[in-house]
Amino acid sequence: MPNPERPRLAISLGGSVMINKNLSVNMKYLLGFGNILCHRVYETSQQTIIVTGGGRISSMYMDGLKKWEINDPVKLDRMGIGPTHDNAVFLATGLSSCGLRTEYAPTLDYQPEAGYDVLTTGGTKPGQNTDGVLVDWARILGYQQLVNITNTSYIYEMRDGKPNKSKPILDMTWDDWLSITGRAHHPKEKFPFGVVASLKGKEYGMSTAVIGKSLSNFRAYLVGKPYKGTLIHP
Repeated sequence: MPNPERPRLAISLGGSVMINKNLSVNMKYLLGFGNILCHRVYETSQQTIIVTGGGRISSMYMDGLKKWEINDPVKLDRMGIGPTHDNAVFLATGLSSCGLRTEYAPTLDYQPEAGYDVLTTGGTKPGQNTDGVLVDWARILGYQQLVNITNTSYIYEMRDGKPNKSKPILDMTWDDWLSITGRAHHPKEKFPFGVVASLKGKEYGMSTAVIGKSLSNFRAYLVGKPYKGTLIHP
């Protein structure tokens, strides 16, 4: 379990950030991300949990099942879970290269060692995306502030059913956000923060910052400087 005297950070790392459009690993990004995280741990002893998405690999498999006319949302979600764990194992292994004490958690029942620096994991069960798993782990480990690294730097006002990129929202409540997403999960949902995760975040009184994938923005967020992003809160 975590050490309450060490600062803690909970990250949802989008699979679309980890995996390129050609299905190669985005090593340019991950090397930079790992460098920032390593320095952060050495400077502050911050414990971090990272839940990884499945990205384009999960989508590829789910799209394949649909061509077999398999549209059961439970089966589609289950198909998407496997790649999230491949990404989590890969990330834990890679981050260990700079001396971080990394662990991979295969399930929510896993008991991490108290001295871990970084804990990585993936999806758990159909009916939510990996943002929901991050909220589950945050509740187990006592984290309240979450950060979501995804392909969009902000949540935007909607216009004609589409995000209006000229109208970013800097601050919103869970109810504001759920009025945009609705309250039902769908496989392959494209929201910056998942529906079930948002319902849980509201219930548990948590907050999350949606910050995009800029490494300089991530660094600014970590050190408490102004950052580009949307804060969702109770």
